[in-house]
Amino acid sequence: MVKLDAPQYEIVKKYTELLDTIEEGLDYVKGSFDNLERTEGDRVLADIFTAFSKINDTNQQLLDIFSRNEIVRNQVNQFPGVIAECVKLEQHFSNQTEKQAIISKNIIPAFLAWKEPIQHTFSSYIQQ
Repeated sequence: MVKLDAPQYEIVKKYTELLDTIEEGLDYVKGSFDNLERTEGDRVLADIFTAFSKINDTNQQLLDIFSRNEIVRNQVNQFPGVIAECVKLEQHFSNQTEKQAIISKNIIPAFLAWKEPIQHTFSSYIQQ
């Protein structure tokens, strides 16, 4: 197991915390489809996409830190699959029905399928 120095530890810790925040945001967005009191769904979705960009940027640092850990490398390298699901939303953003379907059936499941194993792997590093 890679021994993380303080800056590397902070990167991994903040990264895993961001994943939980994104999941909470996706829950809010999904809930906003049925709850008219949740009026910030599109703003939260924009924030999620900004966070995805930060994850994408940080992934290169993680690949450097964990260059000898094939499991981490494979998990990090699966993130473009999440982005590919997000791209499907571009041409349907103004169609509320399609937008809801893509978020609920594509983006959320793809994100969770990617998040859970990588977060599990990183949990052993941030509990050192």
